[in-house]
Amino acid sequence: MDYQAIADKIELVLASLSNVSDEELRDLAETYARACQEVNQRLQDIHHLIKAGERSEAIRRADIAPRLLDAVDALDLPDRDAWVDICTLKRLPQPPELLTQYVAELNEAYESEQGLAGLLRQHRLLALARAPLAKRAAVLRQLAEAEPENPIWVEDLQTLEKFWLDQISQEIQECVKAEDLSALEDIHKELESGQWRCAPPASVISQCRSAVEMLRNKAFRREMEHLATLIREAMERRDVSRVEELLRVWQERAATAPQWVDWDLQNKVQPAMLLAKQLEAERQAERRRRQLFNQFQQMLVNPPSRTELEKQYLALQEAGVTLPPDVEERYAAVIDMYRRRAALRRNILLVVMTVVFIAAGVIVWKVQAQIQTNQIAANAVAVVEAYIESKQFEEAENYLADLEEKHPQLLERPELIAIKTRLQEAHQEENSRQKKLADLLSMVERSLESVPNAPALDQATSLARTPEEKERVAALRTQAEKRWAALRAEAEEEFRKRINQLEEDLNQIVHSNNLSVEEELHQLSQLVERVNRLESENRDKGLSFDRELNQLRDRASARLMEVAKTSKRERSVRELCSAAAQGTQAYLAAVRKIAAGADSVGLTDLTMVEAELPRLDALPAWNNAAALWNDSRTVLSAQARTTLLEQINSLQVEPVDAFPLKMEERQRLEAYLTIISQRDQLALTIVPALNEEWKQPLISDAWFVQLKNGRRYYSREQPGRLIKVVRSLKSDKDEELPIVQSMVEYQGRAPHTVLYNRVEKALADWSAKSWEASADTVLSEIIRFSRKEPPELPELPLLFHLFWETLTVAKSGDVGWQVFWNAWQDTLQKLRDQYPANYDWPRVAQDNSSRNFDDLRAFFNKLPPPEEVLKQVASTRQEYRGIPWPRLEWVGIVIEDDQRVWYVRGVRGEIVQDGAPLFILEAPPGGKGLFLQRIGMWQGQRGVVQKAGSLRLYNGRPVVAFVPPAHN
Repeated sequence: MDYQAIADKIELVLASLSNVSDEELRDLAETYARACQEVNQRLQDIHHLIKAGERSEAIRRADIAPRLLDAVDALDLPDRDAWVDICTLKRLPQPPELLTQYVAELNEAYESEQGLAGLLRQHRLLALARAPLAKRAAVLRQLAEAEPENPIWVEDLQTLEKFWLDQISQEIQECVKAEDLSALEDIHKELESGQWRCAPPASVISQCRSAVEMLRNKAFRREMEHLATLIREAMERRDVSRVEELLRVWQERAATAPQWVDWDLQNKVQPAMLLAKQLEAERQAERRRRQLFNQFQQMLVNPPSRTELEKQYLALQEAGVTLPPDVEERYAAVIDMYRRRAALRRNILLVVMTVVFIAAGVIVWKVQAQIQTNQIAANAVAVVEAYIESKQFEEAENYLADLEEKHPQLLERPELIAIKTRLQEAHQEENSRQKKLADLLSMVERSLESVPNAPALDQATSLARTPEEKERVAALRTQAEKRWAALRAEAEEEFRKRINQLEEDLNQIVHSNNLSVEEELHQLSQLVERVNRLESENRDKGLSFDRELNQLRDRASARLMEVAKTSKRERSVRELCSAAAQGTQAYLAAVRKIAAGADSVGLTDLTMVEAELPRLDALPAWNNAAALWNDSRTVLSAQARTTLLEQINSLQVEPVDAFPLKMEERQRLEAYLTIISQRDQLALTIVPALNEEWKQPLISDAWFVQLKNGRRYYSREQPGRLIKVVRSLKSDKDEELPIVQSMVEYQGRAPHTVLYNRVEKALADWSAKSWEASADTVLSEIIRFSRKEPPELPELPLLFHLFWETLTVAKSGDVGWQVFWNAWQDTLQKLRDQYPANYDWPRVAQDNSSRNFDDLRAFFNKLPPPEEVLKQVASTRQEYRGIPWPRLEWVGIVIEDDQRVWYVRGVRGEIVQDGAPLFILEAPPGGKGLFLQRIGMWQGQRGVVQKAGSLRLYNGRPVVAFVPPAHN
């Protein structure tokens, strides 16, 4: 499209509007509006690329013909307002406003790109020439430093560094093999440079360092051995000067690397070193003699003191220097001159001392008084200054008052007047300092509750003088620093939480499958604004979260640009997912809306969804049942049990093994519900019968007497002198017997009656709701009484009978006791066969020769303690009750992609685990319940369709999945 030609036509039209027909105007308006839209779209794309750090790509696209800046310049009409007015009056297409605010951004990108042109050219040339990796890495580092906002350079540099690190060990070995020390040192310098984005492994650096040291050692040793050979050859030729020159070079080189100079190398040059030391000692001795002789001659020309001259003469004698005769004569003449001068000085000194002694006696008495006065004044000034320095102002004032009484004339001296003035000023200054310090410290203490006052604390630190003041300031500073650290830690923790929340929000947006394009763009824009606000706050508070915020903004911007490029078909699919997350009604509306234009997006079979949507109405009932079962606090009423059974029986899954619950778990769940659903009926039938069994007078209200001979008699009435004995269960008449107290060992309530009193309330309250509690109480008490000793132990046949009858009722309505029954069923049945319900236990108790019931005693002793039995029963109930009932959720829709491959687009994919089976809803047999047909499994962010058989798929078809129950 020729934008300049369009602009020129508009200018001509504006100049001669009357000569243009309405049809031509409309065509021109449509063309211009379309051109503005195209240019705006290009500007937006360029803007997103620049924001994403892809500046080079943005410039490349801007330079595609027609160049974007030329197009903007052409379409930005000088009389644009006049053209817009004409379009408005004639109802022509309105041109959109040009996004000229992005032009400045593009110009800046051009300027930055031109500044990088040299580096980019060098980078391309090095890449084409397959230059060494070190040179290419150096150029990439310059590019990354010159363009820090572009992440591509950092990524390329990291890739190059990783590739180089993979090869660098081989390069080091090749350099060692070739003994190329220069190349190896270059590699070591590069590794130690600290400019790596991917830090080199310490092992590689250590390997390179060791290799460099090894080659340096080899080169150094070869050089030193060569020097040693040259030194040895020079000594053989007796070329002393050459030996000394080579030895000096050897020592200089040895000093550069003493760690590599071993005894072997030193021994090779040891003779030469000894020779050099001997020659050097001889030269030094000769130089010393010449130096002493020259100094002595200079002293004779300009004689110093006699002592120094004689000392120099002795030094010459010790060094073995023989003086010429003329020098000896000059020395003797100088010494004689010194003797004459000394005699003259002694005479003059005696005269002067006499005169001085006489004058001193005259002067001393005149100045002594003045000296004493000056000393007193000086001492007074020093004492007062010391008091002022130590802040002892009262002591200084007392000292001056005492001095005024003793020496009033001294206070008129200038130094004492000045010190008094200084004392007054220092005292006032100290009072002012103490008051200001106290105010500052009080201000700091008040601020510790909120934000410590740093300026006040700094001023107080500078004002503190005494140890006590400094200690108090230090204590306050410690508290303030702790408070500052706590405040900063709180701010950083709060800031980090906000960053983490932004990251969670971004991840939720990115991984959400139920947002339309417009909704996601809106949420991403809001999130970028939140990141910008947080970044500004980070700078204001002086925190250090720049890297985290930059990464977060880059991720959000990249996602924003990616979503902005979404195709029309993808927008429709996302709109469907967004509507599906809101429910069937919203989804139905979206289906009808998109189906109206399905030809343009390739979703022509979308209308088939409407017939299937009513099947989703069965999901809430299933999930309500799951919530009811999975809530451990739920009391399963009769209605609840019925509902649960109906739901578990109404579900059909194909294939069967795709159902989350194993067959065994499902059977146990059904068994549990079936058993507890019988409680209401059992509470009306067998529970009353059990109560009647326990309420028999011989059980619930019995007395007994035990004789010393072991016989035991039971009665329905309290015995006195006589006892009405129940001789047999088969007899209706009681026999009255006299009681001889001397024969009685025990007399009182029957033990089984005591047991009945313990369980009476539990038996009376036994109902469907309290089934488990009542059964646990009665059976545990029976087991507890079985461990008692006579006379508190009930008759074992009767105790077993009560245990059998109670357990039979308990297991009929409780899985816990049913499992317990199954574990002991064989033993219980054998004992029941031997001790049936009509076993005549009163008759046996009266027979002194009766059996001890070892089999019953062994059975009860074999049972675990009652507490352990209750734990086992409770654990069994929990195993059944704890079977998880999975929820059934609408998690996606079936979509066919561009390659005609079916997949499942997530609606609520975040709740689905990887590998979870996916199902479609087929028409259930009979029209009721749920019939699920597996079509694939969930992987990552979408579902994989594994179509089988005659299964029919179409776009938009709902997909459901089982999800774990929510824990309460």
